[in-house]
Amino acid sequence: MLVLIAFVGYKLATFSIFDTEFKELKTIKMPNSNSKLIIYHLPSNASSQDFIQIRKIENQVETVIENFENYDLVNEVFFKNDSILTIVISKSLINRIDTIELKIK
Repeated sequence: MLVLIAFVGYKLATFSIFDTEFKELKTIKMPNSNSKLIIYHLPSNASSQDFIQIRKIENQVETVIENFENYDLVNEVFFKNDSILTIVISKSLINRIDTIELKIK
């Protein structure tokens, strides 16, 4: 009985309401460069909606390029030219799809 109470107490103490793990959705090599872009989905928490985040890795330094709040899916990603990234993102619950173009330096 004491083991059961300890187990329940442990589970209650370590319980997390929000998913804290972010997941990598896509990795894209930048044209004519050694850099790459990584697109993550970060789940919602007490202070923000879930969002898509784009990070650039260049010379082993990771920099956040852009956050797109209230999105959870990446439908398509491609470079329009060497510096314009086109990303099609959506929110699954409300069937919202947007196409965004970013200038990547």
